[in-house]
Amino acid sequence: MVDAGTIAGLIPVGVLPLSLAGIIGLLITTFIIFIALVIADKVIAHEMNIKHVLIMAFLCAFIVPIITTIALQFLSIPVGFSQIFYYGLPLLSWVVLGEVLLGGEFKEKLAVAFIAFAVFTALQMFGISAMLMGFLPI
Repeated sequence: MVDAGTIAGLIPVGVLPLSLAGIIGLLITTFIIFIALVIADKVIAHEMNIKHVLIMAFLCAFIVPIITTIALQFLSIPVGFSQIFYYGLPLLSWVVLGEVLLGGEFKEKLAVAFIAFAVFTALQMFGISAMLMGFLPI
């Protein structure tokens, strides 16, 4: 049986950057998610605090890779369930932090959290932050 720990390199959510470039990449990801959340706030919900949106983007962008990397060392998840773990944990963290930190109605917070999750997943899958890092002189 192949467990999720052997295929961790294939799924980009579970990668913990331990270099300066990796941390800058996560900061770029955080900034892009923050911009997407501010735009979603202006379109969907008009009651959100910008500071709380920034805290939510920062926590989810940094905490999810750390939790998945640490959890992979101790869990042996079958390959069929690894997708649930890799996409369910970020979605759960975005929804929980959105509910705790954002203001407004439940549907608005859920919509904004789902938009943030979609942006986070797209950035991780397509490596957009790595492409943007190519422009930095690091």
